[in-house]
Amino acid sequence: MMSIHTTILAHRQGRELSPLTNGTCVAMLPVAGKPVIEYAIESLHKAGMRNAAISVNDVTCGLEELVGDGSRWGMELRYKMQSSNMQRIGATPNHEAPDSAETLLIHGDILLNLDIHEFLRQARATGRKRVYGLKEEQAVMMWEPGAAGHSAQLDFDAGIIAESACIELQAANVNMLNSFPEFHQANMDLISGRLVSLSPHGRTSVNGLIHNHGSKINAESLKSGFAYIGNNCNVHKTVQFDSGVIISDRVIIDRGAKLENSVVLSDTYIGEMVTIKNAIIYGNTLIRIDSGSVMQLEDELLFANIA
Repeated sequence: MMSIHTTILAHRQGRELSPLTNGTCVAMLPVAGKPVIEYAIESLHKAGMRNAAISVNDVTCGLEELVGDGSRWGMELRYKMQSSNMQRIGATPNHEAPDSAETLLIHGDILLNLDIHEFLRQARATGRKRVYGLKEEQAVMMWEPGAAGHSAQLDFDAGIIAESACIELQAANVNMLNSFPEFHQANMDLISGRLVSLSPHGRTSVNGLIHNHGSKINAESLKSGFAYIGNNCNVHKTVQFDSGVIISDRVIIDRGAKLENSVVLSDTYIGEMVTIKNAIIYGNTLIRIDSGSVMQLEDELLFANIA
């Protein structure tokens, strides 16, 4: 089997998702309790790949510590530094792959639910020197045969895509994570099972309720839909969940709170009798999905950052 030199792009800061990405990057954002990039790594592992380089820059501080060397997936991961002001990836410096290796470029900062094997099969069959995988006219991955990938620019520039072979990934589910609604929808899609090849951490205790280590949750809190509870959360037994709720790690939800169609990020406190609907909660920040408004709340009896 021909070797494949794989690069995972993880250097997008995602200013459009600020304040969620303040001090971090899109690849590190949690979707159903797992950083976005981990889903890409797991997809590559399922496709039989055991080596990859991760493209990082100065906005991805902490990513190498978070992901590690890949050993927990049975992979070898290396990190390649890119300039933060680069508009293109360019030829990844210091390639370690042999000239005979194919090149695969894949985003680690979007959510991809696709068959990598099938994309590679179709790409090889084209006989072209560069092939892009497209979803609704957005390039989400790229393949090149042999040594071509080591000298050519590896990018998603629209002009280069127009001159290359393209494969429409019709069966794929792709979320570009370009907005608060898209980030919210990615969480909902994953927990609801609509992204069949991707799975969150945790175990299902009753229909629709997934919870993780060290969390206290009353199964009767889930009134309808589905819910995901991360690690070391404390959810009062009188809390009610409806229509899809995702709770990240180390969250405290106090007596009588009601949550509906909402995502709560790590290290957040939600106070007594608070009602939340169609929102993302990040510490004391409330983001409305319907209007896009971002509000900083000063009343720590409602919301608070407990990190």
